[in-house]
Amino acid sequence: MKLIKKALKFLKEHGLKRFTRRLFTYPLERVKIELSKRRHVFRPYLNKKEIRYIIGQMREKPLISILMPVYNVPPEFLEKAIHSVINQYYPNWELCIADDCSTNQDTRITLQKFAALNSRIKVTFLDANVGIAEATNAAAKTATGDYFSFMDHDDELTHDALFETIKAIKNHGVDLVYSDEAVINPQGLILNIHFKPDFNFELFLSHNYITHFVTVKREIFFKVNGIETKYNGAQDYQFLLKVIRETKKIHHIPRVLYYWRAIPSSSASGFAAKPYADKAGKMALEDFVKKENLKAEVFYSRFPYIYQMRWKIEKEPLVSIIIPFKDKAYLLERCVLAIHQKTNYKNYEILAVSNNSMEKETFDLVTELTREKKIRFLEFNEPFNYPNINNFAVGKARGKHLVFMNNDIEVVTPDWIELMLEHSQRPEIGAVGALLLYPGDYRIQHAGLVVGISNYAGHVHHSVQYGAPGFMAKLVSIQAVSAVTAALMMVEKKKFQMVGGFNKDFAVGVNDVDLSLRLMYQGFRNIFTPYAVALHRESATRGLEDTPEKIKRFESELALFRKMHQKILEAGDPYYNPNLTQIGTLFEVASAAEMKRWREKQRNECALKYP
Repeated sequence: MKLIKKALKFLKEHGLKRFTRRLFTYPLERVKIELSKRRHVFRPYLNKKEIRYIIGQMREKPLISILMPVYNVPPEFLEKAIHSVINQYYPNWELCIADDCSTNQDTRITLQKFAALNSRIKVTFLDANVGIAEATNAAAKTATGDYFSFMDHDDELTHDALFETIKAIKNHGVDLVYSDEAVINPQGLILNIHFKPDFNFELFLSHNYITHFVTVKREIFFKVNGIETKYNGAQDYQFLLKVIRETKKIHHIPRVLYYWRAIPSSSASGFAAKPYADKAGKMALEDFVKKENLKAEVFYSRFPYIYQMRWKIEKEPLVSIIIPFKDKAYLLERCVLAIHQKTNYKNYEILAVSNNSMEKETFDLVTELTREKKIRFLEFNEPFNYPNINNFAVGKARGKHLVFMNNDIEVVTPDWIELMLEHSQRPEIGAVGALLLYPGDYRIQHAGLVVGISNYAGHVHHSVQYGAPGFMAKLVSIQAVSAVTAALMMVEKKKFQMVGGFNKDFAVGVNDVDLSLRLMYQGFRNIFTPYAVALHRESATRGLEDTPEKIKRFESELALFRKMHQKILEAGDPYYNPNLTQIGTLFEVASAAEMKRWREKQRNECALKYP
C-alpha cells in the first residue's frame, strides 16, 4: 500500500509519461547508473576485420531488405537512421523506404538526397497518408530480399546488426530473428537497455517484449499478409503474433543491435505517446486467441501494454495439496486455515504428512482438523528426506493435479488454485509456481528461478517490494521460467510421475530445481504466474542452512546437481540473458570479467565454423 501511494504521488507530480518510463525501469536505477561505466556490454566479440573475413567465407549471402516507413521525421534523426544502414559491415542489403506523404519538405528532400547517392536505397513517395502499417506494406512491395528487417525512421542500427542477423539465420536455420535493444534519448544517450530472454511464449502473450530488431523470412511476411492497419499502435505485436502461428523457428541474439530513440511521438517515450496502443494490443491478442482456437480470454492488467491471458479450466479436476510437516502446530494451522477460508476452488483435498512429529499440541491439532472432510493426515516416520515424503504422499493422492506446499505458506489470492491450474492443465506445461512474499513488509521471496546464478540457481527480484513491475515488467507478467520453488508448486500428476517424481538424492534442497529441469528436458515449459500470491515464512520449519553439517550436506547436493545439469549451467538459462550477471538476482549488468568469458565463447564458436 505504501508503494502504491508513493507511485500515485509520483504520477501526480511528474505526469503520465515520466511515470510510465519509471514504471518499466524500477527498481533498476543502479543498472542505469552503472551503464556509463560498463561499456563492455556493447563491445563486439569480433572486430571489423574478423567480421569481414567471416562474411567472405560465407558461400551464400542472402539479401536483407530493411523496411522503413517514414513520416515527417526531423532530418537529423532520419540521416542517422540511414547512415546506420549504410555503415553496415554486411554488404548485401537494400533499404526500402516508403514516405507516408510527409508534409515536412525537409524530410522529403533528405530522402531524395540519399536515394540519389546510393542505389541500394529505394524510396517510394505515397500520394496519401495511409499510416505506418500500409506504409510498411508499401515498402515491402519494392523489396527483393530473402529476409525483411524492420526499422523505424528515427532509430539506429549497430554496425554489426545485419552480420549478426545473417549469421544467426545461417547457423540456426530460423525464420524469425530478434535482438536486444537500447532505448536512447534524442541526443543518443542511453536511457535503458532491454536484455531479453530467448523466445518465451507466455511472456509474449503478456506483452510484446520482442519489439526490435526483428528480421523475418520474406515468404512468411507475405503469407501472413504483412502489417494490418486496424492494429495501428500495436501493428508490430499483431504481425509477430501472426508470424509465430506460422513458424517455431525463432532465434534470439543476446546482443544490443538496435537503438530505439525515445522522442515524444515514439512509444519508447512512454504510454502517453500512444495511449491507443494498449487497446490495439489487446485486440491483437484476442485475434490470436480466436485464430488459434484457444480456450482463453484476454484481460487488461494494472499496467499499460501488459495483458493477462486467462485459460478456461476443463472439468474442475480434483487438486491434491500435499503439506509435509514436523510439529510446529501453529504453522500448520495457519497454512490449512488459510486454504479453507480463502480458497474459491471447491474440488481439492489436503494431504498433511507428519514426518516424526512428537508434540502433543501437534496431535491435538490433527484431531481437530480431521473433522474437516477435505483433509487427510498421513505419517511418514523416517529420517527427513523431502523427495521421499512427497513421493510417498503422491502415491496416496487422488487428485489429477498436485500442489506441493510448505507448511509455512499462507495463501492470499482467493483464486490461487485456478490461477495455477489453468496452466498446469495445459498439455505443454510442467511445473507452475506462484508469487511468494515475505510477511510483514511484502517483499518478494520467489518470482521464478534463474538457473546458473552462483553456478546453481537464484530467486530473481529477491527482496524487491511487491507492487513493482520489475525488470521489463517480469513481476507482472505470466512467463516461462526454467525452475520454480516447491514451497508452492503445482504440476499434473501424470507429468510428475513421467519424470520419476522428486529425486531422493536431494534430501533437503535443490530437489525442486532438479524436478523443474527434468520436466523441461521432457519438453514441458515451467510457468511463473504473478497473479497467484502467497506469504512464505521461509525456513520457519527447518531453519537456515547455517550449521557445518547442513552446509556440508548442501554442498554435496550442489555437486551432484552440477554434475547432472552441467549442460544448462554451461549454456546458460534460456529465459535469462548472458549480458546479465550470474552473481546477483536483480537483473544487473554482467561484470567485465563475465562478459569477457562470454565473448571468448562466441569467438571460439565462430572459429570452429569459420577457421
